[in-house]
Amino acid sequence: MAVPQLYYFNLRGFGEYIRLLFLDNGIQFEDIRFDYEGKEWQEFKKGMLLGQLPCLKVDRQEIVQTGAIMRHLGRVHGLNGSNEQEATFLDMFFEGVRDVRWKYVRSSRSWMSITFWMQKSWTDFQL
Repeated sequence: MAVPQLYYFNLRGFGEYIRLLFLDNGIQFEDIRFDYEGKEWQEFKKGMLLGQLPCLKVDRQEIVQTGAIMRHLGRVHGLNGSNEQEATFLDMFFEGVRDVRWKYVRSSRSWMSITFWMQKSWTDFQL
């Protein structure tokens, strides 16, 4: 089997789950990162099946969507539990972590927005 290639932006985000799975389990992979607005990403995107990141390429297969990639790696590397009950628990745990992460991201964006407008108002007031 060829060394899997993980394509994602030059940030943690959804790609970090996948990177951690590889690193925590000593699985060799190639970590290919793009600048979000960079020319390389725009060119690469044109040749993709769905034009989404993260993307895992293994041999000739292109897998997108974080959950699909995680479940694929779990099956391939024996990390998906030893029975249906364990596999279901892992699915629930993954989805729960993703829900918590999404709530954090939304709240931090709200906080950043409030902070920006407070600073802007203070700057306007000072001028």
